[in-house]
Formats: sequence, structure tokens, C-alpha cells
Amino acid sequence: GKDKIDVSNLTPAGKSKLDFVQEFSGQPGQAMIIHRPGEMSPHLGTSYLLVDTDGDGNADFKLKIQHARITEADVTS
Repeated sequence: GKDKIDVSNLTPAGKSKLDFVQEFSGQPGQAMIIHRPGEMSPHLGTSYLLVDTDGDGNADFKLKIQHARITEADVTS
């Protein structure tokens, strides 16, 4: 879509952008997008943007968006 999710303030010092990964590996500045299909509309459902800012392997930032599918292209970091 045209809307963007700006999480540039979550990018750690020394990195120019977040790194999108399938799972956190303990490196700061990693992000994941997870999508759970909806029961009535599988293409919509709920999307989650998770960001590990400090490299501890846990999401320090979580954003839940319902009735939409987000992709890396929707995120500005």
C-alpha cells in the first residue's frame, strides 16, 4: 500500500537499516514480519512486526496490525 510504518528510530547506532530475518539470531537491529491468516479472509488476517533492537533474541518492539498483510516494503527503517 501507500502507507508506511516508520521504525527508523529503532535502528541501532552503526546500522543504516533493519535486517529482515526469518528468526532472531542475537544480532541487534533484526526485524521479522509474521502473518496469521484470518478465518474468513485468509489473505487478510493479522500481521505482526517484531524488532530486536539490542540483540538479545527477543522482540523489544511489537506492532500488531489486524485485517491487513504487511511486507518489508511497508516498513521504513
